[in-house]
Amino acid sequence: MRVAELTPTALVDLTGAAIAPVWGANPLAGDPTGAARAIPGEGGPVIAWSGGLGPGLFERHPATWMPAGRDAWTRFLDAAEPELARRGGRLLVRPHARHVVSDVTAAASMLAGRDPARLGVALDPAACFEATMLPDAEDHLRRMFRVLGASAEVVILRSLPAAPAGGDGPGGPPLEPLPLGEGATDPALLGALVREYVGERTVVAVSGPDPAGQLAGAGLL
Repeated sequence: MRVAELTPTALVDLTGAAIAPVWGANPLAGDPTGAARAIPGEGGPVIAWSGGLGPGLFERHPATWMPAGRDAWTRFLDAAEPELARRGGRLLVRPHARHVVSDVTAAASMLAGRDPARLGVALDPAACFEATMLPDAEDHLRRMFRVLGASAEVVILRSLPAAPAGGDGPGGPPLEPLPLGEGATDPALLGALVREYVGERTVVAVSGPDPAGQLAGAGLL
């Protein structure tokens, strides 16, 4: 297992060596060919959101999970695969509850239907939560790791907040995950799930201050 830090722009190991850039764009916001060409890097993995059809990257929109969203995602992947092949690159999709690849089931289905040389997953369990899921957080986390832990190439460990900011209605803001040791998630639980389900070659990352301390608190360093 390789441990790392996730910053807003890159995944780096604890010495600061780059592992993968992080692409923060919405791939569904425009022309799929243009979006594919905008993927950063000239080879190797890139961590990216799948995006949605809302006006903002993390604004929920029902069309994201209807044919319009699924078709937009298919068109983007159809354009991205030859572009990535030209560069020798791979897209590691990071599921998010408000994006077209919203959960581990959608991510597993995506992997089953695409070229594994060009597409993989960066599992960020906290990003897959909506506020209504918080009361059963441990059950959801266990399922996420059980379904996708072994196939994810990157696993990002963050803590869930104790309560959503601004309420939990459909129009509320997305949850804001926190560094390990803050919020409501026991770092030891995440560490145990990593040890049980995650492969030895997977990169396990945290975000926020003191990455080594966060990983140590989860028993992973």
